[in-house]
Amino acid sequence: MKSNSHAPRVVILSFVLLLCVPSFLFAGGNREEEPVETVESDETATEPRDSTPIVTGDRAAATVNGQAVPLAQYQILLEANVSRYAAQGRELSEAETAMLGEQLLEGLVTREVLLQEASRLGIDVSDEEFDMALQQFQDQFPNESQYRIALESEGLSVEQFESELLIQLRVNKLVTREVLAKVQVTPEMARDYYDANPQEFRQGERVAARHIIISTQDLETEAELTDARERAEAARSRVEAGEDFAAVAVEVSEGPSAPNGGDLGIFGRGQMVPAFEEVAFALDTGEVSGIVETQFGYHVLQVTERFPAESVSFEEIGPQIQAYLTEQEQAMASQEYVSALRSAATVETHIEF
Repeated sequence: MKSNSHAPRVVILSFVLLLCVPSFLFAGGNREEEPVETVESDETATEPRDSTPIVTGDRAAATVNGQAVPLAQYQILLEANVSRYAAQGRELSEAETAMLGEQLLEGLVTREVLLQEASRLGIDVSDEEFDMALQQFQDQFPNESQYRIALESEGLSVEQFESELLIQLRVNKLVTREVLAKVQVTPEMARDYYDANPQEFRQGERVAARHIIISTQDLETEAELTDARERAEAARSRVEAGEDFAAVAVEVSEGPSAPNGGDLGIFGRGQMVPAFEEVAFALDTGEVSGIVETQFGYHVLQVTERFPAESVSFEEIGPQIQAYLTEQEQAMASQEYVSALRSAATVETHIEF
């Protein structure tokens, strides 16, 4: 059971294809794209805003069920994305620009398909819903000026951003109502997954350890290396003579763990370099190693606790499994839903790549 919760910032957002809005505004900088939480409106809610993109020109880059995707909209979008790459030091080749353009146009087409479906089903966004979502994004910035500067850095005006935000909210409401809300994963289904995949919930043997390291990474001569090893030996001798390991580590260790007494926390096999790991898993609790040499330097280890291999209980992991399966089912159902709408649409593209 694996889930990527730290997806990088991207230029082209997936699934809802909100193609003109920088992902950091929707993801808080370190999360994957997810539906924006909205407030369901009732019949007395304020009138919905018009979610027609702000564009100029009447030439079409494509048509979807007879509705034009304006060429000007496509060109502005392409230029903005190319500029973003350039700002990051990446100049796109002609072939890469063409590939990017093709992806962007397909995204605009898919977005138009979704918007048409939202219109068919009468799904709109009220002023209250829009204002709440906009305020959520603006709250990420210390003031209005910084908010506008962030948009400008992405090649967006406030009007463009608000137009795209409105589209995002409307599409999210469509997908939430028609897809996400219909996906149900029960605790029984989570239990079935747990029973069918015991290897995923098996924790191997682990140890808690601390170390003292004398770094050799910047050393070049034999004399320097000999001196480093002698200092590691001296530290080990102090511990063997009865001094507290953590206190000695704070005083002489040259690694980032030194201020914490050399504490490395708990780790399993495969997390440390082989030479270090081999010694760590061979030591008894409280035992101090000899000198261990790695590419980082000379180490002295002490294992403070050992944890045998064991399985995580369903009671402990069950809610996480249920959330994971729900996420997987929703992603699959969303893809199928969008693909079906896209396949049923009559699309004509007017740009050759």
